[in-house]
Amino acid sequence: MKYNILNEVKLSQIEPIGWLRKILENERDGMPGHLDEIGYPYDLPCWQLKSMADGGFEAWWPYEQTGYWIDSVTRVALLLRDNEFLQKAKSIIDESIENAHDGFVGPEDLKKDTTQCSRWPQAVYFRALYALWSGTGDRHYLEVMRKHYLLEYNKYERDRDGVNIETMLRVADILEDSELREKAKASYAEVQKNAKAENMDYYTGNMLSDVSTYMHGVTLNEMGKLPAVYYSAFGDKEQLKAAIHLYEKIHKDHILPDGVHSSQEKTCGNDSLKTHESCDITDYTWSLSYLLAATGNGKYADRIERAIFNAAPGAIAPHFRAIQYLSAVNQVRAARNSTTAEAFRNTPRMAYQPHHYPECCVGNIGRVFPNYILHMYWKSAGGFSAVLYGDSVFTDDGYTVTQSGSYPFGDKITFNFRCDNPKHLRVGLRIPEWCKAPKVCVNGENKTIVIENGFTFVEHTFKNEDIITLWLPMAFSAHESSDKGIYFDYGPLLLALKIKEKWTVDNGEPRQTADFPAYDVEPESAWNYAVTGKENPVIRRNAVSDDPWWSGYPLEVDIPARIINGWTTEIVTPECKDDSEGINNKQVELGATEIKENLELTPPLPTPEFIRKNIDEEKTVTLVPYGCTHLRISVFPKM
Repeated sequence: MKYNILNEVKLSQIEPIGWLRKILENERDGMPGHLDEIGYPYDLPCWQLKSMADGGFEAWWPYEQTGYWIDSVTRVALLLRDNEFLQKAKSIIDESIENAHDGFVGPEDLKKDTTQCSRWPQAVYFRALYALWSGTGDRHYLEVMRKHYLLEYNKYERDRDGVNIETMLRVADILEDSELREKAKASYAEVQKNAKAENMDYYTGNMLSDVSTYMHGVTLNEMGKLPAVYYSAFGDKEQLKAAIHLYEKIHKDHILPDGVHSSQEKTCGNDSLKTHESCDITDYTWSLSYLLAATGNGKYADRIERAIFNAAPGAIAPHFRAIQYLSAVNQVRAARNSTTAEAFRNTPRMAYQPHHYPECCVGNIGRVFPNYILHMYWKSAGGFSAVLYGDSVFTDDGYTVTQSGSYPFGDKITFNFRCDNPKHLRVGLRIPEWCKAPKVCVNGENKTIVIENGFTFVEHTFKNEDIITLWLPMAFSAHESSDKGIYFDYGPLLLALKIKEKWTVDNGEPRQTADFPAYDVEPESAWNYAVTGKENPVIRRNAVSDDPWWSGYPLEVDIPARIINGWTTEIVTPECKDDSEGINNKQVELGATEIKENLELTPPLPTPEFIRKNIDEEKTVTLVPYGCTHLRISVFPKM
């Protein structure tokens, strides 16, 4: 867009290799690729239908949920160049377009319904159509969205309906369509007017205030990024300022050590027992990409990578067989009766299951890694910028760049250029804030590093086989949490205690199949340790497999720690209250699970007095990357 510092490249220009390709293959072959076999609403026709009643649907939720899934399948298939898998999503999309006789894509019920969120499902679903254009170059999908959005009765004036402005502006930019651009501008004005009248946190006046935000996580991200999108199209700096300020408030008040803000379903602070929805791993990182594009500030990429390398794999069972709906940085059990979030204690949301109620997270989690890969390379002044790192191939006009180095498990990254002819380029390289001694070479020659806005730039006439080498030395560091515990980082990786895990199938859970079971995970080794925060580590960097999160440990760090006697799990009687969306009989009929047995919960950090009275012998413990764990202590009590 006109006012962006960075602009997206097409999906067709990027191909993942190494572990990034493997994780997409796991996704294709795992739970996300088979949701249509696992359960409601993914096992039913939805977007293909002319009426919600034809599918037995009573509201828009299944369209949002299946929209997430169709988008994830589309992106994974295109990045893997897997045409057979692509047909799973594309056949649904094409049928829904065939049914759009007057241009309205979606069921007749939503066309007639102009209440709040009746247009929100298309905001989700149309990302898949946009990805099809980005991956194939077929402008038909852009024209379909343009026709839909310009229908007179389609209004985008309140709450999540306004998220459509994001895609309206992107499509208008590509098609150079002034009519669509003006409709988006008018819609944004209505969204802000209504947000002000309703005193919503995403009203720009509230975004600019210093009052902390407590709001539904998905709504906060989807609406909170819109001022940045608006700035990118129209250059209104006050809108960008509002988006920046909102995300700084989120970072200060709600970010957990694994890189994602709390969301139970609302943001709720950042102590070590707070959880976040898997939906928000996707939505937070997606929204940050708009601030990254608008500002060109590398700190947003730092935040994206922290979430992707920690929160994302930490919420996913090995080889993408199941996920958690809610996950936490401290969780010593992940079972049907282990949910610590008070409002949801009568649900199995912290268990690793192939399906959850509500059904949004199992569809949305599949967008996390494709979106990371899509945002690795960006167009920038004079060439391109490598913004997010990982083994991959990037192709542009007359040249191809192959990135290697197994990042984030290796700290030496190489960019090998293949050029049809000599090509003069200005190449941006992000220097993460955690890296204190970066080094850049071109063909073995050291280059002076000047860091501006989180980037250094290499200007060079590249020839075939030229190489940029970037070193980002990683270091072990200790930090204090908001609840006075200690957590440890190694570069972009959060570290967690290595706990022996026992996985058993939860035979009482209805939402599972023989191929994709629901699991209870219990600890088989001690976890009740305390640290000082001044430990001297012994660091072992091991061989990196093509599946490093779930096959071996690419990094192990030994530190001394001391047992705290009596710091154990807590037994609680479930209050069996309905959650904010309600577990009613209809949902139980559809497979939602209500927990009635006693709960066994991860405890809060013990008090200093309790630690002093119960501290025991010192032992050597091993820390591993957070994303390699499913049970974990990441925030340790401080001695």
